[in-house]
Amino acid sequence: MAKSDRGRFCRHSQIKTLIIGTWSISEADISTRNQFLDLIQPDTYLIAYQPTFHDIDNFTYFQDYIKKQPNYHWHDYEIRHILNNRYLIGHKQYDL
Repeated sequence: MAKSDRGRFCRHSQIKTLIIGTWSISEADISTRNQFLDLIQPDTYLIAYQPTFHDIDNFTYFQDYIKKQPNYHWHDYEIRHILNNRYLIGHKQYDL
């Protein structure tokens, strides 16, 4: 995907968007996930992930990612019913 594709995802500001990635984003290679995450600007993220996957430190990756997204309110917590897995939820903050 190219940055020019961004309009397909966020064409209408009145439409609220949600990205759900249940292990898909965190199991992609770093290059692919960076390209995808650079394209999107949803109103809400819901990402489920394992802290490590094939020698990739996903916990650190996502902590670094949320530092680059200060216009979101983030929650990262353990999934109680799936040991050693986490949810990352981000909600876009809007100026009132």
